[in-house]
Amino acid sequence: MLRPSQILRGREPELRRACAVLHTGRSLDLLGSRGIGTSRFLQELAHRAEEQGWRTIRLRGVAALRDTPYGSLFVSGFRFSHGSVPTLGQSIEEVLGTSQQRSVVIIDQSDWVDAASWSVIDGLRSMHGTPIVRGIAQIGRAPRRRGGGASPSSQPAVTLELAGLDFEDLRLVLSDRLGGAVDPGTTARILVKSGGIIGLALRIVDAAMENGRLSEAGGVWTVTGDLWDPSLRGVIDTLLTPLPSGLREAAETLSLAETADGDALAALIGWDNIERLEQRGLLRVATSDQQRLITVFPPLLGEYFRQQPFTVRRLRLQERIARRTGAPDRGRALLARDQSARWPTSSEHNLVHARLVQEQERNRARSAGAAWELQQDAGSAIRFARALASADAPAAQIEAVLLHAGRGSNAEDTAKLVMLRAEWRVTTSGDLTEALSELETVGAVHGPWARATAATAAVLRIRFEGVPADAERTLADDGALPAGVRDVLRRGRILLFVVTGRLGLARNEFARSLPSGEGADGVDAELEALDAVAAIGLGDAKAAERWARDGLDQARAALSADRERTHAAVLALCLLGDGRLEALERLLASVFALGGTPRFLGASTAGFMLESVAAALSFRMGHPDRAEGHLATMRQARLPEGALPMQGRAWAKATQTVHQNRSQAAADALWDAAEALWGRGARFSAIFHMLSSVEIAPCVSRNDALVARLSETDVAVARPVLAALAALELRSASEVPAIAAQLRNAGLSGLALHLYDRANSWDVDAFPDGGDPVLAGHRRAFERTLTDGPYRSVRFRTQVQLTERENDVALLLGAGRSNREIADTLVLSIRTVETHVHRILRKTGARNRADVSNVLSE
Repeated sequence: MLRPSQILRGREPELRRACAVLHTGRSLDLLGSRGIGTSRFLQELAHRAEEQGWRTIRLRGVAALRDTPYGSLFVSGFRFSHGSVPTLGQSIEEVLGTSQQRSVVIIDQSDWVDAASWSVIDGLRSMHGTPIVRGIAQIGRAPRRRGGGASPSSQPAVTLELAGLDFEDLRLVLSDRLGGAVDPGTTARILVKSGGIIGLALRIVDAAMENGRLSEAGGVWTVTGDLWDPSLRGVIDTLLTPLPSGLREAAETLSLAETADGDALAALIGWDNIERLEQRGLLRVATSDQQRLITVFPPLLGEYFRQQPFTVRRLRLQERIARRTGAPDRGRALLARDQSARWPTSSEHNLVHARLVQEQERNRARSAGAAWELQQDAGSAIRFARALASADAPAAQIEAVLLHAGRGSNAEDTAKLVMLRAEWRVTTSGDLTEALSELETVGAVHGPWARATAATAAVLRIRFEGVPADAERTLADDGALPAGVRDVLRRGRILLFVVTGRLGLARNEFARSLPSGEGADGVDAELEALDAVAAIGLGDAKAAERWARDGLDQARAALSADRERTHAAVLALCLLGDGRLEALERLLASVFALGGTPRFLGASTAGFMLESVAAALSFRMGHPDRAEGHLATMRQARLPEGALPMQGRAWAKATQTVHQNRSQAAADALWDAAEALWGRGARFSAIFHMLSSVEIAPCVSRNDALVARLSETDVAVARPVLAALAALELRSASEVPAIAAQLRNAGLSGLALHLYDRANSWDVDAFPDGGDPVLAGHRRAFERTLTDGPYRSVRFRTQVQLTERENDVALLLGAGRSNREIADTLVLSIRTVETHVHRILRKTGARNRADVSNVLSE
């Protein structure tokens, strides 16, 4: 059996492309920041090249030997027997040897290779057509290509850039390093500080371990306190050593300014310096129609400068910032005037955006804290506690503010503080009993606002315990009540209608009157999210998606983490249901990079939904270890089982059980969970679980029970799903096109494609060369109606189990080898290889040959 490639987190696509480039005989330039993992990448590339029959010649540049002739060859293990000054031909002969294998030269730290060694390398390429793979560092030095190492103009090298890791891959790397699950907030903090540079991230982890700030509790690693440590100075010094003194001061000025508008920064350090810093990879720029936002990169570089012990120097630069920007009251912070830039969805820009959000949330917390210190009343305590939660402040600090009695508070603010404390108890400790007790005792003494506290108690019961028999009476409107109380009642009624599956009533209630508040504390976004979830249940996912996308853009412009999570949760439901899994991956990477621990009810339930969706997505995309991380986060959360779809643990757990090839057990568990939800009045979520159960393991009795239960709700989206499942059960190909159109209109295009795929495999004997051509034509016409793709048809994925020979073929498939090359390597007939390839594609669910590696890489 071939050697399986060692796991290299987040690099499988780049490795496949690099192997494909080598297969064409072309050279490759690998660009990456220092610490990005270039050396490890080149090592794995060499292993894969050797598996494919190449002879690898590995060289390494050394800074101290850059001016020593043949220094790189010597330190890489080559010795010359022709005297101290060999001829070029003798040198090439020594390096190449007598092997007749195809050869490739792989050079790590190519910037430091001496000129004599380059002459040998160029000779190999010119005389023997040997491809050259060069690792080229970017951060710290201006990008350059040595004249001796430049590729001939007749065959320029292909350039491949290694970007920083995203949230999912970094969490796996950290889990590998620590030997256990890592808290998502901790992962996000390390991600933002390191810029996704793996070497820097691991050094941060090591430093946090050494100083006791990273600890394990309940099987999950969590960091407390600041991530900066003086031991990290040496890592940053290696990035700054090549900088001229003037450019170093420019980088320090930008670090003290934190994030600056481009014009303001130009007034400080000049556009020339800005360009030079960008060339060296030490800053990042995001643009919009009105401004350019600039920040230092990697973010730990800013921390390095801000922690320097040179107080007088820092004061001089701060004074310079204040004088040239006209901001003497702020001194060091240059927050942009209008942060409405729409950030690209790349991993790097996610980090920049996350850093801006964190800075803004800290500023809001400082402002709210100053107001609270002055006023010390319930209203300022509410605003300060919410701001602290958004800024990811320690739980003890938030709780101290919530428990402060305050002075001179009116009944409205006092009641709202009691309600917020109840949310806090539920989300942080899962103590529903204590929360209800406080609402029913303390809240009852606040006049008309006693109705609001009673409504909040009913809402908590609806979400986490069961729909009370008197819920509608408790939440009934009274025109004589204050507007704020009526808002609380209205939110409660909308929640009640959504949870119980009366979605039309929920949307009508929402449409009749909008909340009176302006949404400063985020409650309106939560209410609108409920309306969007109701729209999904009624089969109008397009309306829900429009709301989610518009709100997400606004939340990003406002740099509000909680609002971004709320809108992202709804958008994630839309994308998962519609089968747009690549778009969903990008969305989750962006929102998880924000980090933080959601503290209050709206943010906590949105965060829980995102974890549940992420777990399901990871299983569907064939990444079970990523899914395990999200499941661990859900297990760690103290939030009780929620009453809305994707707000409980059962569905995500079932996707794992299916992946373990225990489909019937998963279906049984989902059905049991659905019965429990139905019993507590959570009918919408129960229908969702029942549909999943009968999709995983069809059952006539359960299907009949589902149809009966569905008649007691208006969850219209379930009807085309049931029609699709019935068509699958009866193998009714003639109904597929009409049902697929209904599914598409309901926002379930992925299921529609799955239906086509299954139908196309029904009559293999009649159509052995690719299925029913009429049905295939319908599918192609259907795909042309899908404009927001790509779409995936994969639903619940079982674990891929390949035979030993299939695994050998799959490894070579992932490396880009043709059927003939695979046959030659494994000594098989081409027909046998074709059979194995067909089975591999069927077992993995891969869309094509290139997609096999995506499925098997984890």
